[in-house]
Amino acid sequence: TQFAAPEARYEHPRDQNWTGGHYYNELEVKIVLEVVERCIDWGASSWREVDDKGTPLRVELGTLSFYGEQAERLRKRALERFAESEGRWRRVARRRAANGKPIDLHVSVADRFQGQEKDIAILSGTRSNPPRSRGHVNNLNRLNVAVTRARHKRILIGDGATLARRDKNGELLEGDLLSELMRLSDVKLRWGKALRGGKP
Repeated sequence: TQFAAPEARYEHPRDQNWTGGHYYNELEVKIVLEVVERCIDWGASSWREVDDKGTPLRVELGTLSFYGEQAERLRKRALERFAESEGRWRRVARRRAANGKPIDLHVSVADRFQGQEKDIAILSGTRSNPPRSRGHVNNLNRLNVAVTRARHKRILIGDGATLARRDKNGELLEGDLLSELMRLSDVKLRWGKALRGGKP
């Protein structure tokens, strides 16, 4: 999101030293909802996975954030928009996978995903601010849990200027996990309607 205007991409609350605590990022919520919708569309048209005995498998989508306020906003909007059934953090999508099995939607804070894997894991970094304060991303254990939950595809959504460490020349810093992931990944700078002013 680093190329979006500051008023659109910066986290809330926006106090003088960016140390408010209960962070959320509305732009990232919008982008995550687009990504979840695309993943459901993909699962409904393409997911035909079976186990060793030929039994169809459900597709599991996990949406994670390091911040409870962001996770709550993601949970409320994603599950209201895409899911049926009951469950606070985990429900089944209204659409089924191409193999007829349910599409499982799980939205929560990253810590609750420890020991679990999802077919697709979507991580909202949340933090975006002028002093480039990364918050919980600096906790390597939490970050490791968050970025290792995906069986097939990991999607990171966030402000690369805030989250990825850089040297004095602006180059991605070697040895920093998020900087390495950014360097080795396919980076979409203006993906989705939320970053293109509502245009498809």
